[in-house]
Amino acid sequence: MTKNRKLMSALTALSASAALLTTGTSALAASYKVVKNDSLWAISKKYGVSISSLQKANSLSGNTIYVGQTLKIPSSSKTTSFKSTTKTSSKTAAVKATATSSTTYKVAKGDTLWSIAKKYGVSVSALQKANNLSSSLIYIGQSLKLASSLTSYTTNGVTKSTTTSSTTKSTTTKTKSSTSTSKTAVSQAPTSIKRSSTTASSANITAYALTFLGVPYVWGGTTPSGFDCSGYVQYVYNHFGINVGRTTYTQQYAGTKISVASAQAGDLYFWGSYGSAYHVAIALGGGQYVMAPAPGQVVKTGNVSSYTPSFAVRVL
Repeated sequence: MTKNRKLMSALTALSASAALLTTGTSALAASYKVVKNDSLWAISKKYGVSISSLQKANSLSGNTIYVGQTLKIPSSSKTTSFKSTTKTSSKTAAVKATATSSTTYKVAKGDTLWSIAKKYGVSVSALQKANNLSSSLIYIGQSLKLASSLTSYTTNGVTKSTTTSSTTKSTTTKTKSSTSTSKTAVSQAPTSIKRSSTTASSANITAYALTFLGVPYVWGGTTPSGFDCSGYVQYVYNHFGINVGRTTYTQQYAGTKISVASAQAGDLYFWGSYGSAYHVAIALGGGQYVMAPAPGQVVKTGNVSSYTPSFAVRVL
């Protein structure tokens, strides 16, 4: 009996130690090394944490980060027992099932094409293509098809999405697929740039852009009565005879891609990965920009330290 009691006590202590070790390991935060074109927003989305939690974990007062910087990634959830692990796994499975089974979405009050794209992990251009939309204008009650080639998968509780174009499916090798997709994207960029008699200098462009400060944001707007982000950029550059295209998708191909740090007055800032940009602004120089931000707001200036772009494009 004494030997059995000692054996049971030893097993109990061993189980408690293992549970403690599991809890401590799961609570440890990962780290990430910043690479070119990264932004705090993109990293937060990648790891499923909030920007504020990243700032707090790394003692950041703003959104400015630099290449080579090592960031601590706070745990998005802390697992303290086998029971809570089971619940988290079940919840993740449910999210995955919902994302993959959704094929249509009914537009509700307050929705924008950008918010819907962000919710389902697809690009705005993919939604426009799937629904034959020539602009970003949508209306309440409208049924939108989500990109049929959307594939969702979950890693460590973070749901990620990838899309495969019909061009990619029709190719036989990975190398051919990449080449074909690239050609398709470039073909949708503005085919020509025409300049007016008005000098298209960076000083003139930025000065003209600033005359629209206070103009209300209107989804799909392309005139001074109301602009959306790409409509505003199109209007300003059209004044100087420069065709950059109507949407952020075409505007990202209107010039040479450069780093955010290299941007100068008259360049364009973009948010989102190259090829899937979802927002655009006009660079004023010195890290400043002017843009039509979002519904309920007006054309205003901003700073890369407070809202960091992903990349820039030199048009002039």
